[in-house]
Amino acid sequence: MSDSFPAATFLSNIMLKRSERIAPVIWDLGVLDCVARMLPTPIEFLYYLKCRSDVFDKMQSDSEYNFLGYHLKYKLAMGPEYDFMTLDKDFAGIVEDFMMPQDVGAKTVRPVSILERLDIPVISDLFKSLKTAPPELASVVIDLYDFSYSSLTDLSETVQAIRKEVAAGKELKSFSVLTETGGLTYLVCQALNEKIWIAAEAIGHSTSTIRSAIAGTSSWIMSTRQHL
Repeated sequence: MSDSFPAATFLSNIMLKRSERIAPVIWDLGVLDCVARMLPTPIEFLYYLKCRSDVFDKMQSDSEYNFLGYHLKYKLAMGPEYDFMTLDKDFAGIVEDFMMPQDVGAKTVRPVSILERLDIPVISDLFKSLKTAPPELASVVIDLYDFSYSSLTDLSETVQAIRKEVAAGKELKSFSVLTETGGLTYLVCQALNEKIWIAAEAIGHSTSTIRSAIAGTSSWIMSTRQHL
């Protein structure tokens, strides 16, 4: 499988004049169709666009399919010791194996991405729930996707610790974390009532976070009552 216009990736990188703030993603319709099939939820799609834009000047390849294949395995991540990477054609293999049977009408299984393979208590369940979250939660989800494995593991341990405290008798317990675009407040409570809503809003504002997620002790509870 090859790009409908193979030079588009290369030419957009060397010829496009753009602002320093946001890098564009240049795709033909064939690539757009492929990405939409392999990343079928809006959150996954938006996160890939962000990752692709973030590495616009740091990764080079002769095909957009190499970027997509690398993303499915490694989130388009670069180690801090590197300032530039070149992606080889091998990374497109996972994309070709899925798309070629699809294009001739054969049934095939969509490759599982690194975020779907993630197995961290609490966090894995959260990601599954948020994949189809309402639009107002999109920025929070994308920020969490950007966390490293060790950061997500720490987050999981903190969540489990405060859940135990509430299960042992505390009325509520919370913590907040800063993210790239704002922040997230996680609150565990014995009962979700008006008093808890007011407390959650106050905690979110006091820690300078711009998004709040409220959760119960046994499951993630989200509401569109406010921007979460």
